[in-house]
Amino acid sequence: MRTQQLSSVTFFCQKHFKLLLALLLFGLAVVELASLHPLMAYDLMAHDWMQGFRSCALDRAALFLKYWTTTPYPTVVFAVFLASWLAYGKHWQSLATFAIIVIGGALLSEWFKELVARPRPSALWFVQDGNSFPSGHVTTASTIFGAAYYCIGKPNIARPWHRALLLIFFSALVLLIAFQRIYFTHHWVSDAVGGGLLGIGWCFFVIDRFGRYVTMRSIRTMAIVFAIGFVTLHMFPDVRVSSPAPTTLRESPAESVDLAAYTPNMVQRRDRRLATGRVPDTVWHFFRPTTIIGLPLSDSGQYYLTFNARPQVQDETAGCRTIDFALNDNPIETLVLHNGWRDYRVLLDQHLVTNGNNRLTIHIGSGIENSVLLANIALHHR
Repeated sequence: MRTQQLSSVTFFCQKHFKLLLALLLFGLAVVELASLHPLMAYDLMAHDWMQGFRSCALDRAALFLKYWTTTPYPTVVFAVFLASWLAYGKHWQSLATFAIIVIGGALLSEWFKELVARPRPSALWFVQDGNSFPSGHVTTASTIFGAAYYCIGKPNIARPWHRALLLIFFSALVLLIAFQRIYFTHHWVSDAVGGGLLGIGWCFFVIDRFGRYVTMRSIRTMAIVFAIGFVTLHMFPDVRVSSPAPTTLRESPAESVDLAAYTPNMVQRRDRRLATGRVPDTVWHFFRPTTIIGLPLSDSGQYYLTFNARPQVQDETAGCRTIDFALNDNPIETLVLHNGWRDYRVLLDQHLVTNGNNRLTIHIGSGIENSVLLANIALHHR
């Protein structure tokens, strides 16, 4: 009797191995969701580490990768091409499985985004809508490449090592997409991990449940389940999970810097609504070659200046440019300004700081192509 029970369990595990693996991945995603607060310190550490190693060469490579992997047009073209290939070969069952994996994965990712209210990295929160967890791009990449491997690659490639190479190639693409989403501060590391867990888990779930046959009844059932999920979030918003951004772990600034009070003729103030549904922030347009800002500091000591910035004219071929900072006419730092919004910090040497008014000089060079946008400028005391 005991042997028969073990045999039944073994048979079930072998038959539904993909389902068990999907449940394991979904479980890990739920555990990660419940652990977002404890993971904040690690997210912030990984964010600062990656931004510290950012370079012009990596920017150009990541921008090229961004165009081919995260803009909607190549993704849509690739998905349509794969669907057309299956339709041309009259592989209707595979086509239905492919569609469920891709469309269902997108809906699953969007549902989790509606469920989890988590801000994106700080350099982007005021210019980009949408919650951060999970990474929709990573989820979509996992589902599309997973569906491509199962529906087209695996049935048409006979040699196992050729299939292994294709699987490695698709996995590398997913990892590269996750890298660029984190590199350009669109997501935290845990967002990318969560997107991968959900995308791969959804692939295994659909393959196990619908890999052999897809019926209209099963499609209607899935559509009803997703509809109920979205309606529930809409009717009962209190069920949503709120997770603070990891940047809240940083120390509070000693004071904000209002540029309207200093050299107003050299700074053009722009109040604009940068994203639908968000309160507009003040974005400062630096267009003069040199701007001098007064910093009244009540205590001498070690300060650092934080701000968000990006070039006004973003040149993807150039990749980045430099800004020179001086404190009380003493050079303190030359920053490399990269395309896209990101966080910057400038250390103010305590030996150069004086009690009272201090002069911060920002030199960007002449020409409109060198003008920059700054926001969220604040002073921190160390």
